[in-house]
Amino acid sequence: MINKYYLENPKEIKASFREKKDFPCVVLFDFFEKDAYQLIEKEISKVSFHYEKKPLFHSYSSAHFPIILKKIFSSPECADFITKIIGKKVTHSRAQIYYFSARDYTLLNDSYKEKAGFDIIFDFTRIWDSSAGGQIMYVNGTGDALKLPIQPNSLMIVRRQKNAQRFVKYVNHTSPKKKRVFLLMRI
Repeated sequence: MINKYYLENPKEIKASFREKKDFPCVVLFDFFEKDAYQLIEKEISKVSFHYEKKPLFHSYSSAHFPIILKKIFSSPECADFITKIIGKKVTHSRAQIYYFSARDYTLLNDSYKEKAGFDIIFDFTRIWDSSAGGQIMYVNGTGDALKLPIQPNSLMIVRRQKNAQRFVKYVNHTSPKKKRVFLLMRI
C-alpha cells in the first residue's frame, strides 16, 4: 500500500524530520502506491461534506473520517510507519477531511490555540495553482513560517511546537471550480 521506498527507509525519514529545528516536518510525495491511492480517491469522492462558516475563525467544508478510510489509515502498515517517524502511537480520534474552495480560509485567533503535538496531513488535491491560495501555513510568532506544498498523494508530518499555529490561506477567485481536499489528523 505505501510506497516501498518509504517503508524501507524510515530511519532516514525520521532523521530528516528531526533535523529541522523551527518547524520539524517531513513531506513525502507519492506516499501510496498508485492502486491504493486510486482506491482512496474513489472513497474521498463519495464523502458528504458539511459547510461551516464562522467569520472570525474559518470558512470550509468538512467531513468525519469514513470507516473505510479509517481502516486504510489505521492499517498496521500505515500506523507503524508514522509511529516510527514521530515516535508516538498514532490514533485517528481527531481526524477530519477538509474541503476548501473559493472564499474559504482559516484564521489565527487568540481564543483558539492548539497545544503542542503532531499534524499528519494527507493531501488529495488534484491540479492546483498555488496563486489561488489554500496553502497550509504554520507560524510561530517570531516571523518564521512554513508553507506546505499542495500535491496529491502526499503525506506531510509537522510537529506543532509551543506557540506554533496552523492556518489555511484564503482561497481566492481564481479557483472557482477547483477544490482543495486534505485529511488532517491531530495527535
